[in-house]
Amino acid sequence: MDFDKLTQKEEFKTIEPEKLAAIKEISEKSKGKSMQEIIKIISSYKELFSSGNKITDEERNLMISVMLENMNEEERKNFAKILKLGGITI
Repeated sequence: MDFDKLTQKEEFKTIEPEKLAAIKEISEKSKGKSMQEIIKIISSYKELFSSGNKITDEERNLMISVMLENMNEEERKNFAKILKLGGITI
C-alpha cells in the first residue's frame, strides 16, 4: 500500500499537516531499510513528537503501518513481538 492511499483512511484525516509530512518523510526514507535502520530514522524525528506535541493513537498507527510496509515477513513478526512487549497490538 502506498503512503497516499494509507493516509486517505478516515482515521488519518485529522493528523496535523506537519506531523503527516514528517511521517511521509519517514516512510520514504524507510524504504528498503532494515528494522534497525527504520528505528534510527524514526528516532531522528523525536523532537517533533516530543512532550508538547505528542503523537495520537492514529499517528502512532500510521507510523506502525508505514514501518510494516517496509519490512519483510520475518521483520514484521519480530516487530510485532516488540510492540506486544510495549502493550501495542497490531
